[in-house]
Amino acid sequence: MLSFLKWITPALALGVIVAFSHKTVQAADAPAAGSNGTIKVTVNDKDGKPVSGAKVSLYAAEKKAEGQAAGHATLAKGNKPQALQTATTKDDGTAELTDVAPGDYRVAANLKGTGRGQEKVTVAAGQTASVTITLEAGKKKGGETPAPTHAQ
Repeated sequence: MLSFLKWITPALALGVIVAFSHKTVQAADAPAAGSNGTIKVTVNDKDGKPVSGAKVSLYAAEKKAEGQAAGHATLAKGNKPQALQTATTKDDGTAELTDVAPGDYRVAANLKGTGRGQEKVTVAAGQTASVTITLEAGKKKGGETPAPTHAQ
């Protein structure tokens, strides 16, 4: 029995050391805190004045598919892209989108009665990207302004 205790004690100690060192290595391999970024959005009207209460939405960048024009989503007909985050602008026309993974995005803003707009932005790890969006009334998707209609 004594020889068994002499053998098991070092084996258990080694097991405890290995278990704790494994956890330490995993913690060191984890992404550093603050590896995501922030997007500071400023929304203005066509006259350059801050827009309060505008809805700001963050979307993944739309990738160009083979044979497709740039800037068009690769979604099935009738499907809309889902916002990754949303925020509302404060009185000074600003909003923040936080904890955004590094990469390319599209930020859109709109306010009923004022208009809509969008801009592309790239987020770097641990950095704050800034983007200014100017709302324009009557803009359709793709940046086309509808032609005036005249009743006949």
